[in-house]
Amino acid sequence: MKVSRFIIVLMLFSISIPLLTGCWNSRELSTLAIVSAIGIDKSPKKNEYRVSFQIINPSENTAGTTGGGGGKATAVFVTTGTGSTLFEAIRKTSRKVPRQLFFAHIRLVIIGETVAKEGISELFDLFERAREARLTSSILIARGTTAESVLSMITPLERISGYSTVDKLESTEKVWAENIKTEIDDVIRALVSDGSQPAISGVKVLGDIKQGELKANVEQAKPLAILEISGIAIFKGGKLQDWMDNGESRGFMLVKNKVKSTIVKLNCQKKKDGIAIEATGSKTKVKTTFKDGKPVIHILVREEGNVAEVKCPADLSNPKEIAKLEKEWMKETKKEVLSAVKIAQKEKSDIFGFGEVVNRQYPKEWEKLKQNWDNTFSDIQVQVDVEAFIRRPGMGIKPYILEEQSK
Repeated sequence: MKVSRFIIVLMLFSISIPLLTGCWNSRELSTLAIVSAIGIDKSPKKNEYRVSFQIINPSENTAGTTGGGGGKATAVFVTTGTGSTLFEAIRKTSRKVPRQLFFAHIRLVIIGETVAKEGISELFDLFERAREARLTSSILIARGTTAESVLSMITPLERISGYSTVDKLESTEKVWAENIKTEIDDVIRALVSDGSQPAISGVKVLGDIKQGELKANVEQAKPLAILEISGIAIFKGGKLQDWMDNGESRGFMLVKNKVKSTIVKLNCQKKKDGIAIEATGSKTKVKTTFKDGKPVIHILVREEGNVAEVKCPADLSNPKEIAKLEKEWMKETKKEVLSAVKIAQKEKSDIFGFGEVVNRQYPKEWEKLKQNWDNTFSDIQVQVDVEAFIRRPGMGIKPYILEEQSK
């Protein structure tokens, strides 16, 4: 009898716990405005920031709603605050939002290009100190526009544009390798390092910015505006100096050992870009030696890939043809790496972290070099060696173009 009574009490207690927890959570959430992304721009007022907050609309993000247009309201709304500090801008937003801003779910911080050119060094103190802030939040530079405009875009497929922008960044880093996912913690480490500088990917608006802020933007087959991840920003001393695009960006990613997969176009049989190689693996090692008292950087890139597409009459069953393609691939990789080094040296910005490599291998020599590292980096000798291997020529070894010509 006592055992049965104990079991009944235990069952009632187990049932009541989730009910009590649910009520507490409901009351707590009803007082919060969940911020998905932050944008930082310059205010028209001198020495002030204009900070944008992308806030999730809970009524439009329940389990019953789906992607795309969804319900009558938008999935997020954007509000702004101004202040000489980010914290002041956050508190002043309380005049516009009836709930307390909650930052634990931020995945993205966007910095306007104007702010980036003036300097980002003082922006991250709040993120280090704030209890809710996430140092793993991604950072992007709004290229040719404001951070507010980027956050105000209504995007297709995903309802919360701040989250979908991070998803785009992660996806293109994996399969295209011309952009890098940089987090707040990465930027802080680069800013305080003597031997490296930050490099941050950009995002830009393609199309009509004003139309992109309307819900109608996603209620048609071809949106009038979309967000595109674009280029990599080079920083020096916390200030944006220049942009890398295309081969320069991929060259940077190769040096940083960040290339998981990409597509490389090679010339074939005098046809420009006649073959596409899918790079399926890449490994880069960076070392340094000293020659005549000066550091020399050695970069070794090892790549593997498959033939993805052929638009020329190349006989891929012939090992000599494969060897020629591998040689062409090595040449292209070396060109991209050196193009990235060239633009970084022009800006005297060690975005590769070569200084940190010197410090690890030759700490005593580094102590003599670090005070003038920017100038040393600008004319440092860089040697690039590449190994490339084509593992699979594809299902049809002989392209149909070659078959047609043999008829």
